[in-house]
Amino acid sequence: MITISLKSIARKEAIIKEKPVEIDVRIDQQGFTSARDLISSVVRYEVAAFRERNEESKILRTLTAQQIEEGRDAGKIIITAQEDTPDQPPVNENRAVKTALQAFEDGLFYMLVNNKNIRDPEELIPANQDLHIIFIKLTALEGG
Repeated sequence: MITISLKSIARKEAIIKEKPVEIDVRIDQQGFTSARDLISSVVRYEVAAFRERNEESKILRTLTAQQIEEGRDAGKIIITAQEDTPDQPPVNENRAVKTALQAFEDGLFYMLVNNKNIRDPEELIPANQDLHIIFIKLTALEGG
């Protein structure tokens, strides 16, 4: 089992989300995977989840009387979470993986696996155990 946490230094609440997921990761004969393969697998998982959410948002939903009343009180009745956004262009999975790997190599985010900072995309990680992965997005400081 892999647990993913996403953090951003710029936010007051550090953890944006934490979720246990089942991700297919390429594992060698000794039971290791590389950081590159782990990042690629997480990105592919997230792209698939995004596509699923995007498709679900296209399904016609009905609102309960309570949801209508709450929306009326708030001044806006929202049918779906993505009501105000047009259809998203299709996501190119391979480009998303390439972008994430480049961002990792450029130091735009850190990846901690079981509390160990992974810096090299070729670093081997034991994949025969539960992995807790924390991605920390770094944010440029003003004037920096």
